[in-house]
Amino acid sequence: METKNIVILSLITFSSIIISGLLILGPYGIDFFQTEPENELDSFNVTLSIDYNGYLPAFGPQRFTINSSDTVLDLLKMATNIGTQNYGLEILVTSINNTSNNQDNNQLFWQFWVNDKYSSLGAGRFILTPNDFVEWRYTGY
Repeated sequence: METKNIVILSLITFSSIIISGLLILGPYGIDFFQTEPENELDSFNVTLSIDYNGYLPAFGPQRFTINSSDTVLDLLKMATNIGTQNYGLEILVTSINNTSNNQDNNQLFWQFWVNDKYSSLGAGRFILTPNDFVEWRYTGY
């Protein structure tokens, strides 16, 4: 009878351990506890450089860690003090660190390139990817 009680107690203990493990791990196993999916980056590094065309010393290149949904505009806001103007869906950068578009009628305006390519999208709609190199230039058209 004592052996029977030990076997029953052992089965109950073993079953409890198995059930507890399933409850803790959930239906998806250990992946249930991961806060970030594998092979998907929530944040990454990009580089920013700003050429003020002599109005201020050049900025960068400097690396920043950003979120996967951040745009060129978000990056610029992290690094500088900017002025903007809304044009429907687009946001025009009108100044960076108090250097304004067409300052003193100089015909210079803020424009940006990503990976040495002039962007056809506005800064607020251009979503960055890992290791992008963003360059803002105060230049003529």
